[in-house]
Amino acid sequence: MVEELALPAEDGVGGDVDDGADEIVTVVEVVEMATARAGRARTSSRLMRAVPFSAMRSAAACRIRSAASGTSACAGLLPCPRLPTRLSLRSVLVMAFSYTLVMHDRTAREHTRPYASGDPLVPGSVVLIGGRYWLVERVDDSVVQARPARYRLTLRHRDGREEAGAFRRFRADAPTVGHQLATSENGEPVTWAVVEQRLARDDAGEPFLESIAERDHGEVESLPDHQLEHALEQDRDGAVAAAAALARATRTGVAVELVALDAGQAPDWQEASRYLESLILEELEDDLIEQCGVDTRRDPQERWLDTVKRRLRDDLEGFRTDAEGLHNEIEEWDFQGSRIFAAVGSFDDDSNPSSGYGWMCRLVDAGVLQAAGFYRARKPLLPL
Repeated sequence: MVEELALPAEDGVGGDVDDGADEIVTVVEVVEMATARAGRARTSSRLMRAVPFSAMRSAAACRIRSAASGTSACAGLLPCPRLPTRLSLRSVLVMAFSYTLVMHDRTAREHTRPYASGDPLVPGSVVLIGGRYWLVERVDDSVVQARPARYRLTLRHRDGREEAGAFRRFRADAPTVGHQLATSENGEPVTWAVVEQRLARDDAGEPFLESIAERDHGEVESLPDHQLEHALEQDRDGAVAAAAALARATRTGVAVELVALDAGQAPDWQEASRYLESLILEELEDDLIEQCGVDTRRDPQERWLDTVKRRLRDDLEGFRTDAEGLHNEIEEWDFQGSRIFAAVGSFDDDSNPSSGYGWMCRLVDAGVLQAAGFYRARKPLLPL
């Protein structure tokens, strides 16, 4: 997975392409510019997400240490050149793969933007831009077609049979190759590991990322506890309800969002409200702003934060009322004393103000439910 990296014009990125906030640089260049400017780099949570590309991590560390020590090499690493006092964007892009990314927003409007990656993009790659994950569907030379990213975990049994899970929005906690999980068979834990990821299509031809997991015969004790929390001795009534909800989420165009509370824990609604009211615009990703009903092309920016908070207040009230009441939108299951809350909806419902799926998506993306004590259930396929 690749994230967007950008610096605003005032940070000294060269002006030979674009002096705006869409200039793209790699993490190595961010480090170089920061050290060349006496260790000061002004960053924005909405403009820069410095994900350490594996191929760049050691180089960046080397150059930081070199700048601090005044030497041109680090012990145990290859010598690196003396830091330049200024770096142009043109020299940065030579060091990366440059693309034109073509995306469509919720109103079907087409957007294009330059994009630079430390690794080549291929069908099935996932990139993060403005808080939204995009799945690369097609690459034509330097033009990349991308769709909102979603994924599905599929268990591949030894006899070749495949058991598909529910569709989910791609988020930072989505499984990657090597990810371990556990299910239950006859009351005993069974461990799995993701061995393959590939671009796939649903019955309507829409792309998604499919993660294939096979049996992992390692020790169960080596798995993190949270991987087993819903895998042992489920309450039968809860299992039936969960099975029905997850079955709906395997249909074309439908997804499930899951959050949970630990056994004996009650939601802290007051803390959730305090967190919501403390949000500032710089902390909000572009995608969440649009999910909350803001038209970033037409609405005055000074009104964005009020619009977002108003929508999130309504979402929190709707979620709480339904979760504590009739469960028309939010389903609740009990597993070993833990409480699981689920909402099923279409992918477009993440911006729907009347959908429980939309409430949960926006509240999770804003961090409001986490402030109340919920956590996003990582397992896309609950063992039943």
